[in-house]
Amino acid sequence: LVLTPDGQLSAPEIKELRQAVEAYLADHKDIHGLLIDAQSFPGYEDISGFVSHVKFVAEFHKKIAKVALVTDAKIPQAAGFMAKHFMHQNIRHFPYAERDAALEWLSQT
Repeated sequence: LVLTPDGQLSAPEIKELRQAVEAYLADHKDIHGLLIDAQSFPGYEDISGFVSHVKFVAEFHKKIAKVALVTDAKIPQAAGFMAKHFMHQNIRHFPYAERDAALEWLSQT
């Protein structure tokens, strides 16, 4: 799964993502890898966007084996560090210029 946010995250966008993930998981046991491709962190449209994102992560984190954060932003690096303490999946940060390396890492079992 590749996510490429191009603006501030909103609750309706997170809802669309939730529906797509639920549809995929209806036919699959889990998601092998998630690549978040964002040169900079776009932030949230409002508090409901943030809350929707937190709920999404809480609901699906056990169904995603690996997460690659491909970004030069500092906020996701800190979020990735914190997430490692609360989630089960393998999370790794890659500089934005190393997107191909992130895809390669995700493809490894």
